[in-house]
Amino acid sequence: MGQPIIIVNAISILHELDKKGALYSDRPRLEMGGELLGYSETLVLLPYGDRFRTYRKNIARFLGGTAQVKEWYPLIERATHLFLRSMMKRPLDLMIHLRK
Repeated sequence: MGQPIIIVNAISILHELDKKGALYSDRPRLEMGGELLGYSETLVLLPYGDRFRTYRKNIARFLGGTAQVKEWYPLIERATHLFLRSMMKRPLDLMIHLRK
């Protein structure tokens, strides 16, 4: 949507870009989901930089490694079921359901 995209099809180029990933990679700026709805300061929409690294470090400290994240699966699955059930009951109230 108006932004250039580069597709890399060679592992040697990928390794070279990976060394300089902080220079070349960024998150898309989403007008609707980020700016208008107020989610532009969340981890998934933050541009790479000091704030992004701080958020990621704090979340990793809280969640831990892969084994610790697996402990969260039952909670995530239950919350997902509740979300989907509430969406089926009142589909027009998406923002209310998302904020929960």
